[in-house]
Amino acid sequence: MTRDGLFRFGGEFRDSLREVAFRDARFAEMLRQCRLIFLISAILNTLFLASDWRFHGTPHFFVAVPARLAVVFASLLCFALVRRATRFSQAQGVLIGWEVTTALAVALLVSSRSDLALFVVLMLPSIFYLVAPTAFRWSMVLGVGCSALMLAGYLGRGPMPTTLPGLILVLVMLNFALGLVVVHGNRLRRLEWAATQAERQAKDELVASQAMIERIFMAVPIPLIVTSREEGRFLRGNDAAKRYFGEEVTQAQVQDILLDGGNRRMIARLLHEQEQIKSHEAKVRDGSGAVRDVLITATTLPIGEAPAVVAGIVDITDRKAAEARTRLQATHDALTGLPNRLLFGERLQRELARMARKGGAVGLFLIDLDDFKSVNDTLGHDAGDALLIQAAARLSAAIGPEDFVARLGGDEFIVLSAERLTAAQALAKGERLIEVLRQPCEHAGQTIATRASLGLAFAPEHDRDAVELMKDADLALYRAKANGRNMAIVYEPAMRAAMARRVAVCQGLAGALKEERILPFYQPQVALDTGRIIGFEALARWRHAERGIIPAAAFQEGFRTPRSPTGSAMRSSLRR
Repeated sequence: MTRDGLFRFGGEFRDSLREVAFRDARFAEMLRQCRLIFLISAILNTLFLASDWRFHGTPHFFVAVPARLAVVFASLLCFALVRRATRFSQAQGVLIGWEVTTALAVALLVSSRSDLALFVVLMLPSIFYLVAPTAFRWSMVLGVGCSALMLAGYLGRGPMPTTLPGLILVLVMLNFALGLVVVHGNRLRRLEWAATQAERQAKDELVASQAMIERIFMAVPIPLIVTSREEGRFLRGNDAAKRYFGEEVTQAQVQDILLDGGNRRMIARLLHEQEQIKSHEAKVRDGSGAVRDVLITATTLPIGEAPAVVAGIVDITDRKAAEARTRLQATHDALTGLPNRLLFGERLQRELARMARKGGAVGLFLIDLDDFKSVNDTLGHDAGDALLIQAAARLSAAIGPEDFVARLGGDEFIVLSAERLTAAQALAKGERLIEVLRQPCEHAGQTIATRASLGLAFAPEHDRDAVELMKDADLALYRAKANGRNMAIVYEPAMRAAMARRVAVCQGLAGALKEERILPFYQPQVALDTGRIIGFEALARWRHAERGIIPAAAFQEGFRTPRSPTGSAMRSSLRR
């Protein structure tokens, strides 16, 4: 067996099912060929029958005429029978019967050793080999058998010719050569059929693939459009595209739908450089004329000789709106609507980065409402909420166009300013902010009086880091609270040093309390008029491991707390 699946000897398919398929495919052609063979055989032998009258009066006449009649009759009978054949085997059986009958009859005819007898001896096997469409094994059996009959008939009467060895050799060579021709013909026909079948199958698969791709293209739920790359003309769109852009989408131009010219040029550049784009955000006009946000994914695709662009469009308008709502909820205070600590931190980092690149200044005005807890305790949390809303509105109205106000949490607000201010100007601005918060707030028929304390810190004068700058403003606010509240104070480096000392004292006291190093020292109380002891007072003393006994005046700062908590994480940690 060769690589093409054919027998080397015979040229037929080794796979029986494939051979059957080949024969079935050529069955109609085989029937036409058989009918033609039988018809020509009947006509020719009828004509030869007329020429055989020249043997009239000779013994051969009574051999030739019946033989010719037998061939004519067999040809006509086979012509009728083969028309009823429905399978290859039936048609082959009729053809084999005709070949056997013809070979026997012609073997009788060549016994006359006429001038044409030798020619017929060589011609009839050739016809069987080359014309009769039988299976290879029958072609060889009938070809060899016909040659043997022809030789036997030719030699049957009269003396042996002197050319007998040569005649036998010629017949052997003829059968061998004709067998090779049959093998070669079988191979060519089957290879041609296999190639035709493969081509047909490839075409069918291509058509099926194109049909499937077309169905998928039309069924994809997102808009898909095909545009010419050079002209920007829409060539076609799927059903989703027609619903999104309207039924007339194929008559539109890219500029009719993709609104931003700069975006169009960017898309064209990306397609030129990379042959594709992925998730490119743009604005388009839909079929109703509304502007929608979309993501475009596109790739170039040759259609004929002209390059085209296939693009998929995903509408993200609702998603962006949801993201915007989520972003607003995540970055703004639900009660006052002001930016919250998260958004303020982002803005502060951005302003400090701008300052580092271009120069300038950043100022922080940290504001805390005084006695806010008492408002909640005495008037209720709804009054406290109303106060916070009023404070937010007043601060928003009081700041400049370049300022940024946020609520950090609780009763704490902060204003970020990019103005370069002197200490006096900053204090004046802080006093104005406090003043707007001093105005009474009306709620449920009650007047709520309010005051505020404010701490100021500036970059780059005090610090360039966002965390440290917030600590500076917090320390200034702490000092304003400690000094009586309702005032604005600018941060000074000494505040950080004082706070560091207080933190150190607090940490030392925490250890002393744990180790029971805080001792009571009792001091007697003496009546001056009698000199008698009338009582004792207990004084706290710290037995320090290195400094010995320390009086309370040296560590009372560790027990001092601000008059009103501000909600700042920094001050809370210091108080602890």
